[in-house]
Amino acid sequence: MGRSWYLVYCKPRQEETAARALEAQAYQVYLPKVRRKSRRTGFGRVQDEPLFPRYLFAACSQREQSLAPIRSTHGVSTLVRFGEHYQPVSDRVVIALKEQEDPVTGCHHLQEPSFMPGEKVTIIRGPLSGLEGVFQAATSADRVFILLDWLGRRSRAKVALDDIRATS
Repeated sequence: MGRSWYLVYCKPRQEETAARALEAQAYQVYLPKVRRKSRRTGFGRVQDEPLFPRYLFAACSQREQSLAPIRSTHGVSTLVRFGEHYQPVSDRVVIALKEQEDPVTGCHHLQEPSFMPGEKVTIIRGPLSGLEGVFQAATSADRVFILLDWLGRRSRAKVALDDIRATS
């Protein structure tokens, strides 16, 4: 019997810590990441984040390694299981994820939602949260213009792309 992949559930924002600790114990680890623009600091900084927050994959050789040490590893909450049994993840899942990574960065690139001019949108964050408007145009990779009916007149507003969603 060969190696099997398992899904590890990590403590909040501890995926990197758990990955390093598992690798130090000779487990093979796969932590898929996505490259995103962060606006926390007010600058358009790019950072790598887990593709699946709080999850990573760990491979265990059935003959040489036990799953028990994984559960007590620093940064790990538990292994994902169904009932009392830990369910292995198919190698095909891990291979497919690895094949979709950017060969240069090693990260996944999620396609940003695109809006068409005239499409109805709702602002979901910020001081204008809850207002509905009409998408006009993208001004950059992360900012857009929308037209709002606000205070009895039409106003053009520039908002972050992440702060709007298509209105259902």
